[in-house]
Amino acid sequence: MTSRSIPTITLNNGIAIPQIGYGVFQTPPQETERAVREALEVGYRHIDTAQAYRNEEGVGAAVAASGLPREEVFLTTKIWITNSGEERAARSIDDSLRRLGTDYIDLLLIHQPFGDYYGTYRAMEKALAAGKVRAIGVSNFFPDRFVDLVQHVEVPPAVNQMETHVFNQQADNRAWYAKYGTALESWGPLAQGRNNIFTHPVLSAVGEKHGKTAAQVALRYLIQLGIIVIPKTVHRERMVTNLDVTDFRLDDADLQAIAALDEGVPLTLITEAVFARSLSAMKEERVAASAELSGPKKTFAGDRAAFLSDLHDALYAAKIVSYAQGYALMRQAAHTYGWNLNNGGIALMWRGGCIIRSVFLGKIKEAFDRMPNLTNLLLDPFFKEKVLTAQSGWRSVVASAVTNGIPVPSMSAALSYFDGYRTERLPANLLQAQRDFFGAHTYERVDRERGTFFHTNWTGKGGDTSASTYTA
Repeated sequence: MTSRSIPTITLNNGIAIPQIGYGVFQTPPQETERAVREALEVGYRHIDTAQAYRNEEGVGAAVAASGLPREEVFLTTKIWITNSGEERAARSIDDSLRRLGTDYIDLLLIHQPFGDYYGTYRAMEKALAAGKVRAIGVSNFFPDRFVDLVQHVEVPPAVNQMETHVFNQQADNRAWYAKYGTALESWGPLAQGRNNIFTHPVLSAVGEKHGKTAAQVALRYLIQLGIIVIPKTVHRERMVTNLDVTDFRLDDADLQAIAALDEGVPLTLITEAVFARSLSAMKEERVAASAELSGPKKTFAGDRAAFLSDLHDALYAAKIVSYAQGYALMRQAAHTYGWNLNNGGIALMWRGGCIIRSVFLGKIKEAFDRMPNLTNLLLDPFFKEKVLTAQSGWRSVVASAVTNGIPVPSMSAALSYFDGYRTERLPANLLQAQRDFFGAHTYERVDRERGTFFHTNWTGKGGDTSASTYTA
C-alpha cells in the first residue's frame, strides 16, 4: 500500500486533502510518535491531532523522523475551547506550530463551538492570510451553529469534522455543509466500536461479497459518499486494513442496505424494549440495588375489573403505536430507495409467522387499501377511533405505574409518541429558546420560512452575535 492509492478531495479553497487520514485521539503522548511513524510507513499521508489530545509533539517528531518531505504529509490540528478568543487563539496557533515542528499547518479547526469561537475564527483567518495555515474549518458544528458562523466570517469553513459513521450518517446535515462548499470529515468513522460494528450482520454480509471486513465496508461507504475519514488505531495490522479500502466499490444494493442502518425515524418502542431486556439481564446488580434504593409503597384501592379493562386498552393502543412506528420506518425507507411497497400485503405476510398473529393486522391491510399513501397508521379512521377511545385507560395505567414505581417503558414511550405526534407545537420550541438564552444557540421562528436562523439578545446585556457572553 502506498500513498498514491489514497484518493483526495479538493477543498473549497483549492487545497487537496487525502480522503483517508490517521487519527490520534486518545493515543497516549508517549505512544504517539511510534504510532504515527508506523502509520506513515504503511502509507498514510494525512495525520489528525488536536491541542486537547496533548500529543502534537509526538506527531511532529514522527513526521520529522519519517524522512518524508513536509509537503507530502497533510497535518490537521484543532484549537481547544480554553484557547478561544482572538488573542488566545493566535497564541495557541504559534504554540501548535512549535509543538508540531513545522512552519505551517495544513488544516486548522475550531474543536468545539464553545467560548468566543467567532474571535477564534478571526485569528484563524489571519493565520491563513499570513501563511501559517493552508485551510481552516470547524469541528462538531451542527447546522444551526454552522450556518450562523458562516454568516459572520470572511472565509467559509473548508471542513466540518463531525461524528459520522454508518449508524450516524449526517444525512440531513450534509446538505447544509455542501451549500457552502464545506467538506464533511468523519471522526469516529468506525463508531468507536459501538453497535457491534466489526461483526454487524449487514456490514459483514457486504464484506463477504467483496472479500473485505465489516470495518472496511463501513469506511468504504463513507468514502463513496465523499466523506473524509480518519480512523484511529495503534495496531499496525489495523492501520493496514483501514487503509486497504480503495480496491473495491460498493454497488447500489450495498449502498441501500448500509444506508438503511440510519433512517432517522424514531422507533421509541423498540429502543425501550431493548433497554428493558438489557436491564432485566442485570439480575444480580438489580438484587443488590433493591436493598439500597427504595420506591413508593404500592397501593391500589380502585375497581380491579375497571383497571383490567384500562390495561387492555393501554396494551392495545401501545401495540397500534408500535405498528405505526414500524410502518413510518418502511415509508421513509421506501422514499429513500424508491421502493414500491405493498404495505397491506406486508401486514398479511406477518400473519403467516409463528409469533406475530395480531388480529388487527387485517385491519392494517384494510387501512392501506383505503389509503395507499397513508402517512401514519394513527391517521386511519379505524385506528384513530381505537386509540382515541383507549387513551383514557392508557393514561390511567401509565399514571398508576409511575405512581407505584412500576416501570412500563414501552407503554409510556408509546403514549409519549402519541402525544408528541398529535401536538402542533412541542415543548422543544421553548427548549430551543432556552438554549439560545444560555448557550447562544440560534433558532428558527414559526413566522419565518424554515432554514432561517435567529439569535436574540434575551437579557439586554449581551451583544448582537451568538458568541456573546451573557451575565444574566
